[in-house]
Amino acid sequence: MRESLPVALISGVGPGTGAAMARRFARGGYSVAMLARSRERLDSLESEIEHSRGYTCDVTDEAQLDATIERVRADLGAPKVLIHNAVGGAFATFLEIDPEVLNRNFQVNTMALLHLARRLAPELVCPECGEAVHPDDVQVRISPALKQS
Repeated sequence: MRESLPVALISGVGPGTGAAMARRFARGGYSVAMLARSRERLDSLESEIEHSRGYTCDVTDEAQLDATIERVRADLGAPKVLIHNAVGGAFATFLEIDPEVLNRNFQVNTMALLHLARRLAPELVCPECGEAVHPDDVQVRISPALKQS
């Protein structure tokens, strides 16, 4: 069932920042598509946050990401706000860090943001101007120059 509210898609909805952003956008009049790997957490947040829907998704898996975005569009409508909050991190010295950990973090932090932004650009680059937010809380506004195709 599609709601008539604008849609905010938030990746990496955990118990902290992601959940707080979902609550804030819901209070601000948005339907919120919450993406996370934990179905249990999403179920709990769905029951707590009005106008929210949880989608189990590993943002590093492009096939899952594509299917999830299509479900969001069908269920809620086209996202007008993208917040990529899914992040990975590790602490070790240069000699100790496992390169696979760094690669996984790059996939979550950088490549997933690229994939999300590219897939949602048609909805974000529009006369009403959607928005994308990076995990470092740096807001990115779509340039008017990008709107001229």
